[in-house]
Amino acid sequence: MTRIATFGQSQILLTDVLRNEHRVFDGQRAVTSGIREKDYKGFSIDVTTIAGAKNLKKAAESFKHDNDQVMRRLDLYDINLNAMRDIAQGLRDDVLAAINGNTGVALRQKIDDYCTSAVSLLDTRDNGRYIFAGSFTDNSPLQSTANTPAGVAAVTADVTTNPENVFANNDVKAQARLDDALSMTYGVVADDVGDELFEAFRRLMRFDDNTETFEIGRAHV
Repeated sequence: MTRIATFGQSQILLTDVLRNEHRVFDGQRAVTSGIREKDYKGFSIDVTTIAGAKNLKKAAESFKHDNDQVMRRLDLYDINLNAMRDIAQGLRDDVLAAINGNTGVALRQKIDDYCTSAVSLLDTRDNGRYIFAGSFTDNSPLQSTANTPAGVAAVTADVTTNPENVFANNDVKAQARLDDALSMTYGVVADDVGDELFEAFRRLMRFDDNTETFEIGRAHV
């Protein structure tokens, strides 16, 4: 028989035991699931701090995603621009070799091949979007009338002063916000990197077709 004098104390002890078991259960559930509470109510006065931390995490993840996309696009630009540089170097070397050897055998075919390669590079797409077209990402950065060696040879105006005869991009370059305090313009457009190269193609082709003369250094050919 439970003594009336000790009943209250027994109830208090039993309540403490149940409370401790509940705490142990909650602790084990949190460790197992990785979730401390099911909703904000369980965090009481920490709600504002937790909400701020979640927003900060979300912003950081967004910035990380944007940074990853920019880095991937920069790597793509780097590959294509290095290839454009190699084309320009190869064109220069072949023209000088033809001049020094006093022969232009097969030179025109090489020029045409370089031009075709350059067109292909400037037409590079990333996820279906032309990367050298500015904001005109659904369209090639090259005019349809000048995306072949024959089309380039048919252009009569200097490409560096009349880029619209060859290029169809605009000047809106891609931008990204990398963090709260830093925004960066990283886009590259076709006429910025290709105008002088395509002018060289055009003049060499037209010279070969006997429709134009050009200068090498100070010599007029």
